Amino acid sequence: MKRFVGLLVVGLVAAVLLGGVLRVQAQGEGPSGEGERYFEQTGHSVSGPFLRRFEATPDAVLLFGYPITEAFRQPDGSYWQYFQKAVMRWAPDAFEVALLPLGEMFYRLDRARAQEPSFAASGPGCTVYKPNTPAVCFAFRAAYERFGGPDVLGDPVSPLVVVDGWLVQYFTLARMEYHPEAPPKYQVQFSPLGERWFYLQQEDPALLLPQRDAIMQRSPLRLRVRAFVAAPVLLAGQEQHLYVTVTDGIGEAIPQATVSLAFARPDAEAPEDAWSQSSVTSEQGVCALHLGWEMLASMAKGQPWIRVYVRAQRGGLQPVVGSTYVDFRVWKWGEP
Repeated sequence: MKRFVGLLVVGLVAAVLLGGVLRVQAQGEGPSGEGERYFEQTGHSVSGPFLRRFEATPDAVLLFGYPITEAFRQPDGSYWQYFQKAVMRWAPDAFEVALLPLGEMFYRLDRARAQEPSFAASGPGCTVYKPNTPAVCFAFRAAYERFGGPDVLGDPVSPLVVVDGWLVQYFTLARMEYHPEAPPKYQVQFSPLGERWFYLQQEDPALLLPQRDAIMQRSPLRLRVRAFVAAPVLLAGQEQHLYVTVTDGIGEAIPQATVSLAFARPDAEAPEDAWSQSSVTSEQGVCALHLGWEMLASMAKGQPWIRVYVRAQRGGLQPVVGSTYVDFRVWKWGEP
């Protein structure tokens, strides 16, 4: 069976690459590149040309699902990445990302088990999008058009059929299935063909293991730092609490970033030799700092406004640094 499936993949993938179905420009000499997004739902990341393909697709999570592997190299030199509902392929010499035609491949495998539904799929609720292709009807038609129709999902390759008790329809790149128990917007969903293909291909199960540790150790390209105070207006003599969040350029939390503070008037620059009050961000990229009144009074020296400069740093020999500042007012100076 695996030999048959492998031959089927070679033929159909070649047709996709030559036919121009669902491609996007990819640059660079490897699957990684500028930009990376980590999905805690499955513990895997998408980066480089795969991320560009993912982010270029509206409702990508609904269409592709979450990644279930990292991108990995195949014997032919191409790179594959499995998602719950799709498989992406990128070849360095092709400069493009393609989706495997899983809907077409699985219809060939499932066709012998497919049965006609108990109702007629015809009439004004149906549309034939191209000559000699099956009609797409009812809620399936609404979902087909919502997710981009032939340009995104490819052509329909089957009529409405019942497979293993599910009302489904196969398209070149996906299979839709009907869930009457779900809210109306989500009654038509995409089948997890990526997961099914992973096991059918007998891929290494270790590829499914979460990669959170690798993400924790990666070096971000830049840091985004945000700071908030508990009291924008502080009565003299009170303590202040400062909250800092640190993320990378795509919004993922950065743990173990060193956070330092410096104090100045709002019209002054941060003094280079006055950084202090260090802390470290948590796994969620957050840290909280306590600012005692004695320290605030010595820094502000009677000024009504205090500016707190915040600097976050991650890395060793070539650290990545981000900074921001936050202002707050001190009310009733000179009173006990």
